[in-house]
Amino acid sequence: MNMQTKIPKYEFGKCAVVFAEKATGILLTTEGHRSLGEGDFYRVLDSEREADAFAVAYVQSNPGVECSIRDSEGKHLKFVSQ
Repeated sequence: MNMQTKIPKYEFGKCAVVFAEKATGILLTTEGHRSLGEGDFYRVLDSEREADAFAVAYVQSNPGVECSIRDSEGKHLKFVSQ
């Protein structure tokens, strides 16, 4: 996953979950399609705890995907992957 990806800043305390193909690192839209500069490649949640729970459930249902959790400033916090 390209960790230089720009995510807009949002409300303090919220976190974003960024989606990418595990095998290639190519960003995926929230619908699970390869991001080609169109569509959102992240989902904003109300807290790190909520983002972590969402990412864990998402990769369990989609084992070919990895998620990066980012804070409200866009700083990478952790990867979630199987």
